[in-house]
Amino acid sequence: MALRVFGVFGGHACRALVAVARFPHRGPAIMPHRFPRTSRDAVLDAALTIVDRGGLHGLTIRSLARELAVPPMTLYTHFKTKNELLDLTFERLLHRLAPPRHGSTWQAELEEVCRHMRSVLLEHPHWMALVTRVVAPPSALADYDRLLGLMRKDGFSPRAGMFAFSSAISLALGSVLVQRLMDGPHPIPLQRLTLIKGMLATMPRRRYPSIAAAAPRFDRWSFSGVFEIALHSLIAGLGEHGVRYGDGKRRRRRRAYTYRT
Repeated sequence: MALRVFGVFGGHACRALVAVARFPHRGPAIMPHRFPRTSRDAVLDAALTIVDRGGLHGLTIRSLARELAVPPMTLYTHFKTKNELLDLTFERLLHRLAPPRHGSTWQAELEEVCRHMRSVLLEHPHWMALVTRVVAPPSALADYDRLLGLMRKDGFSPRAGMFAFSSAISLALGSVLVQRLMDGPHPIPLQRLTLIKGMLATMPRRRYPSIAAAAPRFDRWSFSGVFEIALHSLIAGLGEHGVRYGDGKRRRRRRAYTYRT
């Protein structure tokens, strides 16, 4: 019976046997795991999260891959080197530092920029390390150009506007650095003022009359108070003298600066 069957289907059976021998069955095919594509913004936000959590030294390709739960090699579609990653992260930070709204004058705009920058960097102090990156992202130029344009309309020369903007940014960054250095449960400046107040109690008032007059208000001292009066004074001074800085020519009269508290 077997021979008869083989005789009838012999040719087909032989070919089938040869096919099975040549391509043995190995079970269902296993498809490689595909990871979802991660956007560049998501990658850079994750990089900022890592820096915020543990400092700039904690940002590596592997730590970034772990944060995003993707293989490290998939990240190289967004950057080629670690330096490029740092530059792109700095660019992302600049967008975080830009204020959410614009002012109608250069004074209001500069206030918004400085206050917002200081607030963000105090909340995320490890991001300060990224500020030292030597890169000028094209995407950040629009805000810079807008502010310089407002200053030019109000009579600033291009050179004066450049220095005025840099002065304000330096004030904001310096305020953050000083607060990080001297802040804590008992801020160092307040401790010093308390010591001075105690010293005055043992001295004749006439020896240091101006300090004695200010002493009752020592407990109102704050980093934010120092920053606000410095910002107000700087912007008022720039409006008064900054226009003439650069080309020596007096320009049209500027509108009065109203300080917003």
